[in-house]
Amino acid sequence: MGHMEPAHTPPGPAPATPSAGEASAGRTHVTVAILLACLTIVAFGIVWLRAIPTGDMLPVLLVLALAQIVLQTLYYMRLRVDNRKFAIFFGGGVTLAVVISVFAHLLLLAR
Repeated sequence: MGHMEPAHTPPGPAPATPSAGEASAGRTHVTVAILLACLTIVAFGIVWLRAIPTGDMLPVLLVLALAQIVLQTLYYMRLRVDNRKFAIFFGGGVTLAVVISVFAHLLLLAR
């Protein structure tokens, strides 16, 4: 009788451990999420506690909202690595939203 060799089995998949880049990206996402939560808490605190006079509140809230929008799009929508056309399209939308908000604020103050 001949000697039979066991069938060669390929090694199984490597254990799923995140690479250094994936771990760094995960930390960045968590950091951005915490920063967004803090900005939201500050905005709610300003409105709820009336920490700033009403006339000065809108510009501060607009800056906080703009910071949140920029953080969300750069890190979660990945505009920083996509085609520049998407960033320009987004920037135009944000600019239009700010202009409309300021115009509406000025109309309300004129009353």
